[in-house]
Amino acid sequence: GILGNVLNKRLQESFKKYEPVAFKLASIADINDFKESEIYSIADSGDLEVVGADSKLADSSLIEGKGTNKLETYGKIIQLTRQQIINDDLGAFLKTADILGNRCARTIDKLFFSKLMANPNFTDGKALFSADHGNLLEGTATALSIEAVKNAIAVFLKQTDIAGDSIGEMPTHLVTSPELYMLAREICESQYVVSGNTKVTAQLNAVAGIMEPV
Repeated sequence: GILGNVLNKRLQESFKKYEPVAFKLASIADINDFKESEIYSIADSGDLEVVGADSKLADSSLIEGKGTNKLETYGKIIQLTRQQIINDDLGAFLKTADILGNRCARTIDKLFFSKLMANPNFTDGKALFSADHGNLLEGTATALSIEAVKNAIAVFLKQTDIAGDSIGEMPTHLVTSPELYMLAREICESQYVVSGNTKVTAQLNAVAGIMEPV
């Protein structure tokens, strides 16, 4: 019992040391069992209308979109021999807890990004990132740069909900590969832009402070 309490504490500590990026990008839903669960998004149709002297209101209707998700259990067994426990004075035991706790957190990101990068079909049967959804930019002009980010933000601001209305949201994160992370930080955090080695007047970086690079 004592060992179990120590192990659980170390598992939680090592889990929290690795902050999954998925938690910043995905919604979290409560699912009660391991059966396939349906997750709904709801919007209303039509704009608000003037209420006349008779106080009558126009009828409206709700539009729903539906996705599915399913819980799974993941685990791993790591064995320690009696000699390892005795020789290491429980150090190996606690190190195992650190490894497994970190592995748990990393697994969340692996599962999330493997699904995201596979570009699965959305609830309408079309690829999540596609011309149909107006959220896909391709070509050499989309290589990471301030101008490319400006174009991407403009596309993002045109996104609509299932009723066809603007979502009214600003982008919050810029997701890149490790190789582009420092460039992403420069783009997202630099207040001014200076190009070349000659003396020039710095230009205001319009995209600074809008998104967090991850």
